[in-house]
Amino acid sequence: DRRGPYAGAVGYFDLSGNLDTAITIRTIVMKDGVAHAQAAG
Repeated sequence: DRRGPYAGAVGYFDLSGNLDTAITIRTIVMKDGVAHAQAAG
């Protein structure tokens, strides 16, 4: 089985120059209208 996305860094800059970031360790992926919850065990 191919592994999908699990964790990583997300973030954005806004037009005022602010930065907001986070490390994702628990995710929910929507595919074909179904939510798949992923977390470390």
